[in-house]
Amino acid sequence: MPVRPSSVDRISLSPKTGGASMVVAPAWGGRVCDLLLPMNGIRHSVLDGVADEEVIQDDRRYKSAPLIPFPNRVNGGRYVFEGKTYQLPINETRHGHAIHGLLYNRPMMVENVQITDQTAQLRLTYAYDEVMSGYPFPFEFTVTYWLCEQDGFRCATQIRNTGSTAMPLGVGWHPYLSLPGGIADWTMQLPDCQIYELDDVSIPTGAKQDYVAFVVPTRLAAIHLNDCFGLPSAASRSEIVFTSPARDRQVVFWMESGVNQYRYFQLFTPPDRLSIAVEPMSCCCDAVNNHDGLIRLESGDIFTASYGLQLRPTF
Repeated sequence: MPVRPSSVDRISLSPKTGGASMVVAPAWGGRVCDLLLPMNGIRHSVLDGVADEEVIQDDRRYKSAPLIPFPNRVNGGRYVFEGKTYQLPINETRHGHAIHGLLYNRPMMVENVQITDQTAQLRLTYAYDEVMSGYPFPFEFTVTYWLCEQDGFRCATQIRNTGSTAMPLGVGWHPYLSLPGGIADWTMQLPDCQIYELDDVSIPTGAKQDYVAFVVPTRLAAIHLNDCFGLPSAASRSEIVFTSPARDRQVVFWMESGVNQYRYFQLFTPPDRLSIAVEPMSCCCDAVNNHDGLIRLESGDIFTASYGLQLRPTF
C-alpha cells in the first residue's frame, strides 16, 4: 500500500548484502540525504547531503532536490508559452529569479519499496494538479531510486502530462558530490561540451563556446565554477569523472543524454570547496524564455530519463 506522504520524513534503504545504502526524504521532494557506495570493502560517502540532525527546510542549497518543471533559473520568474505570459513565484531574491522548480519541498507518496540481497529500490510519486497561475499545467511525477554494490546508484525520472494541453518542461537534479579532503586536489574530466556566457544576473546571453579546460583529467585546484554547459550532440550516455588525489578511486556521474534527455549540466563550486554541485538538466538555464532544450510535452505524453553515480577503481 502507498504510504501517505505526510507520515514519512526519511527512509533508510540498503540491499541485504554489499554495504551500499541511501537515505531519502519523501516529505521534502524525495531528496537523497545520504548515499554510501562500497569499493574494495570500504564504504564511501559520495553525496554532501542533509545530515540527520539538520532541518531540511533550513537548507538554502537545495541539496539533491528534484528540479521540476524547470531547472536552474527563470529570468524574473516570467515566461511566455503558447502566446500567454506567466509569472512564477520568486524564490531567489538576490537577482529576482524563480529557481529550481516547484517540487523541491513537496511531500511525495511512497509507492513501492523493494529490498533484495543485491538491490534496494524506492519509487515515489507526486501529482501536481493544483491551479497555480504561474504554472497551470498538471502532471504526474514519478522517481525511482535504485541501488546496488556493483552498479552504484541510479535515478529514473518520469513526467506524464495529465492536462489537456501541451506543457513547457525542464527536468534536473541538484546533488553536491562529496570529494574528501576538498576539491582542489581532485581531478575532473568533462565530456565534449560548450559553456554558456552568462550576464551579471546569471542568465544566458545567447553566446556559447567550446569548453576545453577539462577534456582530460585536470586538477580542480582553485577554479571557481557557477556555469551552465551543453552537450553539442546527443549520446546514449555521458560521464563526468572525478579522480581522487591518491588515485585510488573515481566518482563517476553519468546521465542519459539522448534527444530530450540530459544534454545540459550546471557546475557549482560552493565557498567551502568541500564538494561540487553537478546538476544534470534537460534544458539550458532560462529555457522557458530562450527555448534552448525546452521540452514541449503534449497531453498524455511522457518524459523519461536516468542518471546515476558509481565508484570505480582507478587501475
